[in-house]
Amino acid sequence: MAASPVALGPAARTSESRVRRRPRTTLTAAHAAVTILIAAGWLAAGPVSGPYRNHVAELVGLEAIWLMSSSVLMLTRSERLERAVGGVEVELWWHRLAGALGLALGMVHPKLFVPSGDEPSFMAGLVNLLMLAGIVLVAWSFMTPSSRVARWRGPLGWLARRGYDRWLSIHRLLAVFVVAAMVHGVVDSATLLRSPLLLLGYAGVCATGLYALVERFVAARRGGRAVGASVVSARRHGRTVVLRMLPDRPVAHGTAQFVELGVPVSRERPHPVTVVSAPDDPLIEVAVQAVGAGTTRIVDDVAPGDRVRLDAVRGLPDHPATSGRELWLASGIGITPFVARVRARAALAGVPPVDLVWSRRGFADAPYVDELLEAARHLPWLTLHLRDTARQGRVTVDELLDLVDHRPTELTVVACGSATVVQPLVKGLAARGVPRARITSEAFGFR
Repeated sequence: MAASPVALGPAARTSESRVRRRPRTTLTAAHAAVTILIAAGWLAAGPVSGPYRNHVAELVGLEAIWLMSSSVLMLTRSERLERAVGGVEVELWWHRLAGALGLALGMVHPKLFVPSGDEPSFMAGLVNLLMLAGIVLVAWSFMTPSSRVARWRGPLGWLARRGYDRWLSIHRLLAVFVVAAMVHGVVDSATLLRSPLLLLGYAGVCATGLYALVERFVAARRGGRAVGASVVSARRHGRTVVLRMLPDRPVAHGTAQFVELGVPVSRERPHPVTVVSAPDDPLIEVAVQAVGAGTTRIVDDVAPGDRVRLDAVRGLPDHPATSGRELWLASGIGITPFVARVRARAALAGVPPVDLVWSRRGFADAPYVDELLEAARHLPWLTLHLRDTARQGRVTVDELLDLVDHRPTELTVVACGSATVVQPLVKGLAARGVPRARITSEAFGFR
C-alpha cells in the first residue's frame, strides 16, 4: 500500500456515534412494543363512561405524551442509555422522530372527540397553543446556520441564521407542553380517575416523562462533571481555530470522543467538539469551525490565557482496528476524529491498511493537513486522498470502490462530516455490498 498522499481526480464522506440499521431498528421495536402495550391495556380496560370514540381519543393523547416523554428521555446524559441505543446520534434521531410523532398525535387527539358543545377547558386551550409553537420549533430545528436555508433571503433565511441558544431557549417551551398535556389528561379525562388500572398506566407514562425532564433540565446542570481549563494556544486556520487547553484536573477520554466546550466569548451554551488529543495527552485539543454567531466569536476572539469549561465527555469509544481494509471518509471539519485515530494508532504494530479520503473546499488553510501528509509518508498502513470539491466536485461511490479494488464485502467504513455529504456515500456503499454492521458514521450539523 502506497504511503504517499493521492489526490482523487474527477474520473477516478459524520463523541463516536454508530449509525447502523440494527440499533435504530432495535430502538424502534422496543418503543413500538411499549406503545402497543399501552394501547392494549387502555382498550382492554374499556371506557368507564361516555362514547367509545372518546376513549380512543384519550388513548391517542396518552400515546402522544408517551412519545414526547420518550423523546426527552433520549436527551438525558445517561452513558448506559447511550451505549444501549448505539450512540448519541441514534439518540438524537429518535428524539426528533418521537417528538414529531408525539406532536402529530397531539394534533389528532382533540379532533377525535364526539362534539359536546362545551367550551374547551383552560388546560386544553393551553395545550393547543403550545402545540402550535411546537410545530414551528420542529420546522426550525432543521434550519441550522449551516443549512442551505440559511443562505436564503427573507424571513426563513433570517430565522435559520439565528443562534442555537435562541432556538434552544424557545425549544424548552416543549417541556411546558409535555407537563401541560399531563395535567390536561388528569383534569379533563372523563374516565381516567374512575379506573385504577387506567390511572396506573397513565401514572407510569407521566413518571417517565417527568424523570426525563428533571434529569435533563436540573440534574444535568449541577455542574459536578464540568472542569475548568485554561487556553494554552489558539492556532487559526482560515475560519477554524485549533485550541489546546490545560484542564484544572485530568479529563479522561477515549479516542475520538467529544466534549462540550463552554467559551465565555461565544456568549452561547457549550458547543460539542471532538477531542483530537490522544488519551494520554495532559492537554485537551479541539478544533472549532465558524458556523454560527457563537462559533464565529470563538474563532475570532479566543486567546491564550482565556478560561473555558469542559463538560462531560460523551460519545462511544473509538472502534478497534479491524483485521481487514478500512475506508475513512471525512468531510470538512469532520476530519478531526480521524486525526485523533491516526495519532492513537501511530505507535501500534499490525494496523490494517486504511484509505483516508478527505473532502473540502480547498486545503490552503485546512487544519491538520500538514500533519496528515507527514503521517501518510511515515505510516505504511495509511494512504491519504485529498479531494478539493471546489475544483473536482464531490467524490462518488464508484471512485471509492475503485480505491478498494471493488471488494466492498471485505471493507469497514467510518464516515464523519456534513450529513449532506456523508449520508449519500454511506447509503451508496451499503447498496453496493458493504455490510451495514461494518459502517459507522457521524453527522455534524445537529442543533
